[in-house]
Amino acid sequence: MRVKSRFSGNPNAATDACTTFGSGECEDYVINIIAQQPCTTPNPGNTISSVSQVCSGGAAFLTMQNAVNGTGITYQWQSADDINFTVNVQNLGTEQVNQLV
Repeated sequence: MRVKSRFSGNPNAATDACTTFGSGECEDYVINIIAQQPCTTPNPGNTISSVSQVCSGGAAFLTMQNAVNGTGITYQWQSADDINFTVNVQNLGTEQVNQLV
């Protein structure tokens, strides 16, 4: 990367990187542009319940079979009355472990 500066009143144009000037300063820098790591979707596996059956008013703790920790990972627990999560959807929380009451 080349950075050039000139005295006030003598602007640099985008094409002036290799132009010779009678005043000002020029500095060259080496930069490395590194491609960002590709995003991956974690595989949480199955939802695990602390109990096999929950009665009305009872509680169960929900966890994931393959818990994933890391920067930028968030969780959202939901329940629904159908397998496609389109009927009576309820948000249950955003923590790694959720208590279903």
